[in-house]
Order: sequence, then structure tokens, then C-alpha cells
Amino acid sequence: MRLLVARCQVDHTGQLAAHLPMATRLIIWKADGTAADIPA
Repeated sequence: MRLLVARCQVDHTGQLAAHLPMATRLIIWKADGTAADIPA
């Protein structure tokens, strides 16, 4: 697992579209190659 703290915004398109505004986030890369972000 890798952890990164960054100030960023997220735009996602797929089955559902999502926009997360600029914020400090904890981004987690998991061993299976997936990622998750958590607002800090």
C-alpha cells in the first residue's frame, strides 16, 4: 500500500459522473492496483 497526501480535484466519468472540488486528500494505492481518495 502506498499513501500520498496532495491538494487536488477529481473529475470522474464512467457509469456515474462525479466531481470533487479542490481539497487536501489522502490517496491510497492498494496492493491490488486500485486507488481510493479520502478528504483530509
